[in-house]
Amino acid sequence: MPRAPDASSCGRRSALAGFRHDSAGTLVIAWGPVAGSPEQIRAFVEGIFEGGEPGPGQLVDRFHQDPLDDDPDPFASRRFGAVVRTLLDGRNVLVTDRSFEDPERRDLVAEAFRRTLPGLVVDQVTMGGGAPPAEPAPNPHPGIVIDADVYGDAEWSSHERIVVTADAPREVLVAALEKAAYRMTFVGDNGRVYEDVVDAEMEDVYTPDWFSEVKVDERGDAGFYIDCNGAIEDPMAARFKEILVEELVRAGIERAHVRVP
Repeated sequence: MPRAPDASSCGRRSALAGFRHDSAGTLVIAWGPVAGSPEQIRAFVEGIFEGGEPGPGQLVDRFHQDPLDDDPDPFASRRFGAVVRTLLDGRNVLVTDRSFEDPERRDLVAEAFRRTLPGLVVDQVTMGGGAPPAEPAPNPHPGIVIDADVYGDAEWSSHERIVVTADAPREVLVAALEKAAYRMTFVGDNGRVYEDVVDAEMEDVYTPDWFSEVKVDERGDAGFYIDCNGAIEDPMAARFKEILVEELVRAGIERAHVRVP
């Protein structure tokens, strides 16, 4: 797992040390190989927020939603205003996005915030700091197989419907999927699980609109649909899969195959 940056790995880390609570917060623009992993982002931000968890609005790990390659203007991000409000509250904010690999995009974002908040301190850091990739952890539930395209991209939208074949009584499988679907409605497009969807809305984070009844087909396979407006971000998809495995295991199901119908 990558280490949080220190003065030698991020170059301008000292700006955070000089942060004053009576002024606007510091904006940290981060990019790198772990920018799409919710788990590694949470580990990384411990170094930015002095070992603590970021508060509401302080971690924005998908700053540009569906960015246009020819229009990198940061004002196009629906999260821009929320970040400004958080900075005005005197709190540090870390923003990440895959598009931040492009230095021009990072500079445009930094300049836009500086124009809005003159004198704002902006840091740019690399997530990962050149640390070697962590060895993949062994799968603790090898009997539960989730196909790679589950909650992934289809031709025009994301796959929002799944079907599950399991070595379990029908009512047990249905109950497990009902619990999983309900839990998924509290997952933001940033991969974070919220206690209340209102908290996500206050951070301009999208959560699923609704989920269907779990239905069983003629073969005994069960499945459901979750409405994400046709677009499931990678962090959200990863969390969905984690929830599926957790609920299947909690129901005592050891062998299952999750696939796109």
